Amino acid sequence: MKRIWFLLKCVLLALAVFAVFRASEQARLRYTAVSLRYNQPLPAALAAAAKQQMEKAGGVNLTFWAEQTVPASSMTRSAEAKQILFDGEAMLACPAQYIYGKVPVRAGECAVSSAAAEALWGAQNVVGLEVTISEKTCTVVGVFTGSHRILLTPGTGDWTAAELHSVPAGADGWKYGRDYAMQLGLPQPDQVLWGSGFAWLASVLPWLPLLFCGFYAIAFFLHGLRKQFPTAFSLTLTGLAFILVLLLPRLLSGLPAWLIPTKWSDFSFWSNLSISFSSRFRDYLSLSPKTIDVVGKTKIIYTMLHAIVSLVLSMILFTQVKQRNDSKSFHYAKKKAAHNTGVRK
Repeated sequence: MKRIWFLLKCVLLALAVFAVFRASEQARLRYTAVSLRYNQPLPAALAAAAKQQMEKAGGVNLTFWAEQTVPASSMTRSAEAKQILFDGEAMLACPAQYIYGKVPVRAGECAVSSAAAEALWGAQNVVGLEVTISEKTCTVVGVFTGSHRILLTPGTGDWTAAELHSVPAGADGWKYGRDYAMQLGLPQPDQVLWGSGFAWLASVLPWLPLLFCGFYAIAFFLHGLRKQFPTAFSLTLTGLAFILVLLLPRLLSGLPAWLIPTKWSDFSFWSNLSISFSSRFRDYLSLSPKTIDVVGKTKIIYTMLHAIVSLVLSMILFTQVKQRNDSKSFHYAKKKAAHNTGVRK
């Protein structure tokens, strides 16, 4: 019976790890490079001037968008929905997984979330059908997953957000976003969201339970080796240290540049990093409520919860393994002592 419970815990751990990797993948899809947010809408003329300036410099690096609540109706049904109007790349204005069709690219086209499709048509594959949004008719060209009613349409207007397409390697996304807005003559954003930082956090979380399992397994192996074969233990420890030294550059290269100090002797770097990150995380939590932000925050929370569950399950599992091993060692030592006593008699 104990073995069955142990196997069930192993299966639960495997399922939890799979769930946290899946949640992590969904969370990473929700974040772009850098998002500039404005409490007061940017006039369309100002955004157009910034776009012209980018085109002269060699390429557009911003996607402008805004969100508003609008009435929407099909031939048979009507519902309120969130319209995301954008000028640029659709996947930056509304990162999503498409299940039917494609992203809208020109006026008169739109994409709808699966929740909006169900509300307006009672079905999900609605590509080719027409929807009226604030008295303007659009043709649905794509359907993406989503539990919120969202209508994604290209167009022009006043904008409350701008997404940077890319950030130079090693640059501080928060600072770069503000500097870039200043270069284009745009007002300073009220809030800056560095999506790449949160995407990196989401990609790291699933590995925590696996790292714990790996470290515990290595420690368990070394502990047994030290008791039985001290010489082999010393050689193995030296070999592991050598492998760690070889892998260290690769491990460091996988970290974002903003996590690596310019001087390792600069201990103030870590305290400044902690203060900066906590401040920016508070800014992230206090973002003006946009639908895509709610979805992104939900995905991050799901990823954290799955990671915590996986970590707790791995701790329980390995604690049970340790207790069983200690019990076996105790009984073995007791039998050996009794045997030695009998031999002496």
